[in-house]
Amino acid sequence: MTISPPSDRTVHQPVPTGEFTAGLTAAGVPAELVAVLAELFDELRSGRNATPTDVRRATGRPPRSLADVLATAAADPAPAPGR
Repeated sequence: MTISPPSDRTVHQPVPTGEFTAGLTAAGVPAELVAVLAELFDELRSGRNATPTDVRRATGRPPRSLADVLATAAADPAPAPGR
């Protein structure tokens, strides 16, 4: 996902699984953990969990896109009291 429109910045940079695992290996991450993280990485990238399904039940509010949240924050950047 790219959040460029509300923030004028691109934060999404696709990384192939092989590049991800090579970086982990080069950083000294144990092979067993690299394998687990690669599986998790591929699962997340598949988009299977891309849509929140229980946001309303958890928060009492309907789900919103990140773009909507960022646009709202950009329109009123003052933090709420107590934050």
